[in-house]
Amino acid sequence: MLILTGELDEARATLDVGEALLPEYLEFNVLQLLIHALRGETAAANARLDKLKTVYQAEVVDLLGVGVEVLPLIVPEYKAGLNGEPRESITGMWRSLKITNLLTRFPAARLVPRIDAEPSTAIASAPVPHIRLPPVARPYLDALLLVSTTALKDPNLLSIIQNDDQHARLKRVVMNHPERFLRYLYGYALLVRSQEYLGRTKSDDDRYMELLADAAAAFRLSWQAKGLFDLDLLPLDGLLTMEGVMGSPKRPKPDLEARKRAAAYVREYMNRAQVPANRRLLYTIVAKNAEDFQTARRILDDWEASAPKDTEAMKHRAEIEFKAENYLAAARAARRLLDVDKTNKAIQDLEANALRNLKEITQPPK
Repeated sequence: MLILTGELDEARATLDVGEALLPEYLEFNVLQLLIHALRGETAAANARLDKLKTVYQAEVVDLLGVGVEVLPLIVPEYKAGLNGEPRESITGMWRSLKITNLLTRFPAARLVPRIDAEPSTAIASAPVPHIRLPPVARPYLDALLLVSTTALKDPNLLSIIQNDDQHARLKRVVMNHPERFLRYLYGYALLVRSQEYLGRTKSDDDRYMELLADAAAAFRLSWQAKGLFDLDLLPLDGLLTMEGVMGSPKRPKPDLEARKRAAAYVREYMNRAQVPANRRLLYTIVAKNAEDFQTARRILDDWEASAPKDTEAMKHRAEIEFKAENYLAAARAARRLLDVDKTNKAIQDLEANALRNLKEITQPPK
């Protein structure tokens, strides 16, 4: 658990004591190997790997060797994602895995049993000779495998979190393991569940709002938790997205408090990093819905500076300035857009209304 929550110094100190007391317990080598790999200490990791070659079967040593190569690649991808698109860190991780040809070099099916209906089937119980994991790790790894594959929209595994009893068991495991990456993946799996429900039932109803709230709660727990990877922006993005959808005027019964919280989370995000290019639209809408015009303007300033001909930015600039009763700016933004898109009826009306309102408030009294 110390490794999972990022306390690598404490984990190493604990393992050093464990090795001194129980030198015959070879699993300590695996955990030390993991720490060396995560820190990019390749020579030390390979030395640990050599110790295991005389004990573990060749396929197990191959798997651990792949881990030594892959883990140093994954960690920078997560941190690099914090400086750009939050979700890009996830795709970056998979890109790194593809670089190593992990799946072709070591087919996962040889080690990991299929999890179908029962989340109690633990990855830790896979037929890997001589590797024994402590009982506390088994439900964690089981849940990690389940929610990560569910988040990838595996239709078989999605059915598990749609079943109330099975989902309740999975949720207990997630809540008992205070590691943020598991909780982030769990939140994302719940996001998938909510969208699957909406797509299947076409019902934008109270149940849909409950599913969105479940996903938001999981993302909030992930944001507040500790973890091996520095993932602050990933769960924060998920959280503000869920709260923004719940508070959207498009909902039959929008949650007005969620709308305010979503805008506050946008401000929190912007205090930590620049809004990624492909999240500008969502964050602008979230701020606009909450009538947080200053935050929306800050996003639009960056957006327009990097993409001055983006008609979507022009449209939202016009709408936000009109809603903020800044009619001169609204009319100018509308005109810029109409110079590009002359047939946009909604913006034509907005420009006309802005000019009329501007004339009314600037006309001297009779």
